[in-house]
Amino acid sequence: MSTVAMMVFLPALVFAKIVSNIDNSDIKEIGTIALEAVFVIIIQGLLTFLFGVLAGCPKNWYGGLLSCGMFANISDIPIAYLQSMESSNMIPNVDKGVSYICIYLCMQIIAQFNLGGFKLIELDFRNEIKKRNGDTEASQSIKSNENVASHSSDATQTEKANGGSGSDSQDHDPNNFKVEDNSDLGSESPMSLLSLNTEESHSIAEPASLNYTTSARQRKDTQLSRHPSIAASLFDNNLQSAPAENMKDVVRTYSKYNQLVEDEMAKAQESESFKAKPKINMTRIISGIKGHGKAMISLIITSTLKPMSISLIFSITVSMIPWVKALFVTTHQAHLSSAPDGMPPLSFIMDFASYVGNAQVPLGLILLGGTIGRLQVNNMNAKIWKVPILVTIFKLCIFPVIGCAVNSKFSKDGLFYNDDVLYFVSNINYCLPPATALLYLTAIYIPPDQDDAFQMDMLALVYIAHYMLLVVCLPFVTSYTVKVSLGY
Repeated sequence: MSTVAMMVFLPALVFAKIVSNIDNSDIKEIGTIALEAVFVIIIQGLLTFLFGVLAGCPKNWYGGLLSCGMFANISDIPIAYLQSMESSNMIPNVDKGVSYICIYLCMQIIAQFNLGGFKLIELDFRNEIKKRNGDTEASQSIKSNENVASHSSDATQTEKANGGSGSDSQDHDPNNFKVEDNSDLGSESPMSLLSLNTEESHSIAEPASLNYTTSARQRKDTQLSRHPSIAASLFDNNLQSAPAENMKDVVRTYSKYNQLVEDEMAKAQESESFKAKPKINMTRIISGIKGHGKAMISLIITSTLKPMSISLIFSITVSMIPWVKALFVTTHQAHLSSAPDGMPPLSFIMDFASYVGNAQVPLGLILLGGTIGRLQVNNMNAKIWKVPILVTIFKLCIFPVIGCAVNSKFSKDGLFYNDDVLYFVSNINYCLPPATALLYLTAIYIPPDQDDAFQMDMLALVYIAHYMLLVVCLPFVTSYTVKVSLGY
């Protein structure tokens, strides 16, 4: 359902709200949103990191700490909060406010995915991946030596049994042995079995695609057969007998740890090959730089081709060209001949986008609640509690004060252009918890067979602290904005 929300409902919501409520006269408001988004991502990220370090945050969670400060839950919560006030007529033009939030969200997606911000979490697991890589290489070396010794022993015994005759030596040559190993048919790890769903459905954090094969389907069937209670409950349409999912299930579903270890092994081998040649080869250096450049360009392109990014680009393009916008909605800037029903020619697309997009907010909140319900803390030192507590106090108590002061200055300078809903949205965006996507991005780097992970425990504490304090802080910021900043 999270995949459907991200790939279908949210792009439809973005298209419906932006095309309906934004036009080329709002370009200055979009500029203000971009400025605010950059300020929130950079300043809040740096200050959150500073507070976390002062609280004694371990070094192996620096990337997660910085991510918690930079990337907020900037979609479902503010949209739901804004739409809940629509019936009160307190804030005018709520739909336009939702379109502003969509632009804020797209700015964050650009920073988190298009520009590679999700890689910050990888820094916390770099040493663990390298250590596992070294253990894997050593294990493979031992197994290789054992296999060579075993094959040589088998060949010697066979040769003795045949009387040492040379005429049959070719038939018993160890190099000609064909070993059929079917031992892996029933021993797939949860990672390899569940990666089908991971790589296909959640490719926003990993651009690689996966081709389904017959063996993959067989492995998936094997996984179901090993859990008859789950399989039976699925087929009987009764999930009451199935065990409740927790963070271990999230890790098993999203983990790509084994793949990361293999990639690290390939990089280590390439590095050793480079060190073996003492002379500096400028061609290889230039080639390496070009390779990194191509990888970055590929990341930007693949992220831009995601439904969310395509929807944003297409929506803004349509809304900025009056005669194109007139194809979808009625606008005073251009006029086109209506369809037989008296509506714009492509109004049926807007009807479909609005109908589908309306499911995003309630579904997003349900998924958010389900994610929070999975949170659990396994092994955590009591001294670590002060890190999430201090970070939460800064993000929900101190930073909103900074944000309201900055927005007050923006308002005096005329950067809100007397648009109350823009002022309102900008203020509440300073008082939001971290994005829930951080949980799934962290799960990517955790071994699927690991019972607990320090980084996941830290995130769980941060989320628990944020949502406990959010019920007080966000209404306070909202009330202050309505009563003091907007003067209602």
